[in-house]
Amino acid sequence: MTLRTDLALESIYTHQDEGIIKQERQTGVCKVTNIQITTSYASRLVGKPMGNFVTLELENLPQNETVEIEGIAKVLAEEIKKLLPRNYEKILVVGLGNRNITPDALGPDVMERVMVTGHVLSYLNQGDSHDFSAVSAICPGVLGITGIETVDIVKGVVEQYRPSVVIAVDALCAGSPHRMFRTVQLTDTGIHPGSGVGNRRDGLNKESLGVPVISIGIPTVVDSDAIVYTALTRFFEANDSLAEAERMIGDMMQYTQGEMFVSPKEIDSLIAKSARVIAGGINLALHQNIDLTFSENFVS
Repeated sequence: MTLRTDLALESIYTHQDEGIIKQERQTGVCKVTNIQITTSYASRLVGKPMGNFVTLELENLPQNETVEIEGIAKVLAEEIKKLLPRNYEKILVVGLGNRNITPDALGPDVMERVMVTGHVLSYLNQGDSHDFSAVSAICPGVLGITGIETVDIVKGVVEQYRPSVVIAVDALCAGSPHRMFRTVQLTDTGIHPGSGVGNRRDGLNKESLGVPVISIGIPTVVDSDAIVYTALTRFFEANDSLAEAERMIGDMMQYTQGEMFVSPKEIDSLIAKSARVIAGGINLALHQNIDLTFSENFVS
């Protein structure tokens, strides 16, 4: 079966192709998987654009411990730095999503935690200190509220502000329940707002904006079909009847509602923790000689 997922790690799971390069390493706080999709055939096979996808796999989000959150943020920051263009000058951070719908509020929550420095850069970088980059941030909202396509809003800002790179943050959809809030994905291929819940909009990428686009996201929802599929697959595996699993699961899932997305009951606190991790990673990547406490005090 094909389950909806925004994660490259899940998309390549059943495919082995010479156009897909996968490397894994373990850090002290998470597992990091680098995936490169290098051919158009591999891109069509897995349904992802050619480019680099980096996945951080967490055991669980920390329970608000700043030290643990900073550890994850540092790993994320190092991966962001690898995707940034050389000699960048100005950065635009875009918080995608609808702040009025909690599972979709990750982007706006991250935007509020990003160190916006573009308007005070000369004050921060005084004397011999040049630790701070010029960072601006916007939250364009969603089509249903603004009546304007997200890509058109961002494109207008990019044309006026002329950033060297855009960093877009959005909530994602996972193909497996256990990956919700336990996976951070970043890629240099851009993003399609709303694609995770089947409401695919025009993409934010280098082709549409004219500048490199790095997208960062965490799965906040899972398709209801994926929950049924995962539960039934584990049952069949436990009872040594996996050979019949696909046929029986397909028959049973025709009675599920479809187009239903599920999030955890503690969604509010999970979104807040996720926003701290992603914003922390962005802040540590773009500014030098700071820590998580400094960045959070800066925006408070």
